[in-house]
Amino acid sequence: MRILFHGVAPWFPTGYGTQTAVWAKRMAQAGHEVIISAQAGSTNCSTVHWEGLPVLPSPLENQAIPSVLQTYMDQVQPDLTLFLHDVWNFGDAAIIFKGRNVAAWIPTDTHAARVPGRSGLAKGDIEFLELSGVRPIAMSKHGEGVLRAAGHDPLYVPHGIDTLNAWTPLTDEERAGIREAENIPADAFVVGVVGQNLDPRRKSWSEHMLGFARFRERHPEAILAASAMVVQKGSNDLLAMARACGLEYPAIRFTDQVMQYTGIMPQQLMRSWYGRLDVLLNCTHAEGFGLAAIEAQACGTPVINMKGHTGPELAGPGWVVDAQEFYNPTHESWWWVPSVKGITKALNEAHSVARYRRDKSRAFAEQYDIERVWPYWEKALAELAP
Repeated sequence: MRILFHGVAPWFPTGYGTQTAVWAKRMAQAGHEVIISAQAGSTNCSTVHWEGLPVLPSPLENQAIPSVLQTYMDQVQPDLTLFLHDVWNFGDAAIIFKGRNVAAWIPTDTHAARVPGRSGLAKGDIEFLELSGVRPIAMSKHGEGVLRAAGHDPLYVPHGIDTLNAWTPLTDEERAGIREAENIPADAFVVGVVGQNLDPRRKSWSEHMLGFARFRERHPEAILAASAMVVQKGSNDLLAMARACGLEYPAIRFTDQVMQYTGIMPQQLMRSWYGRLDVLLNCTHAEGFGLAAIEAQACGTPVINMKGHTGPELAGPGWVVDAQEFYNPTHESWWWVPSVKGITKALNEAHSVARYRRDKSRAFAEQYDIERVWPYWEKALAELAP
C-alpha cells in the first residue's frame, strides 16, 4: 500500500517527530511504500531522503499546511494518508480530506468534567471530524473513550518506542559517571521535568516548580532538572518563575539552551538525561499520549503523573497526583490542573522508595515497545486499506 505519512520530520526530536521516525520506517519494513509529508522540521526547498524514505518539505508558515498537504496528496496519489497532527485548528480547511482515504491519529486530551450529555471532545476536533469525514485513530485509551462518547468509531494504536536499542536503563557506572560529570552530588535526589515551553499552562510549569520548592524545604539536597526552552514568546519566563519559587542554581538546572532552541537534542542525550533522574515529575494539564512518561520508565525512572487524561493510564508503578478541572476556552472543554500539595506529597513519597521502583517502571514501559505495538498498526492498516 502507498502511504503518505504526514507528521513532524523524523529527525526532529519532538514526540511527533519520534513517532514519524518509528512508524514510517516500520511500515516501510513491512513492505509498504511510505512517503513522509513533513508538517514541521524540514523547511527546505527540495525533497530529502531519510533512511531511504522521501521527506517532502515543510510549509514555511503553519497556515499553509492545508494547501501544501492537499498538493502532496494530489501528487503522491496515496492509497492511504495517515495524519499525525493537531487537528483542532484546521477550521474549514478540513474539507481537503473529504472523499479521500485518510486516517487521523488524533491526540485527544480533553474530557467532559462529568457533564451529562457531553463527550468532552474539543470543539475543533468535533468540527474537523465532521467536516473532513476522516477515520480517527486514538493514541490512548482515554482518547478512545472520548471519541466513542462523541459518536465515532476510532481505531486504537498507542505511541511506541524502541525499548531494546534506544530507550534503555543506564548501568550503575554510567549513571554515576554522568551525575559526576554534571556536578550532581552523590546524595542528591534529582527530579526531572520535561516539556516544550510553548504554552503557558499545558505543561504545568508553575505547579511543578512550586510543588518541588516546597518538597525541597524538607530535602535541601534535591535538584530540579528542567528540559525546556527557558524563555519563549507568548509563554513563560522559566527563570523568573523559578526565582518566584525561591529556586536558583544549583537547585534548578536547565538543559543546554542551544540544543533546545535549535531542536538538536539527540535521542542518546535524552536517554542519559532520563537515566540520571530519580523520578520524573509529569503532572501536565493535558496529554494526547504523554510519551515522556514512557521514555523515562523505559530508562528505569519512575514517574509522577496526575489524575485526568492519560495520567493514570501511563503512570505504571509510579504515583498519580490529585487534580481538579480546568476550563480551556480554546477547546470549549476541560483539562486538569494538578494539586501543588499533591505534587509535594508524591515527591516526599518518591524520595523514600523511587529507587525500588526502577525495575517495575522498566517492565511497564516494555509493553509500548515498537514490536508489541506493531500488531495494532497491522490491524489498523488492514482495516484502512482501500
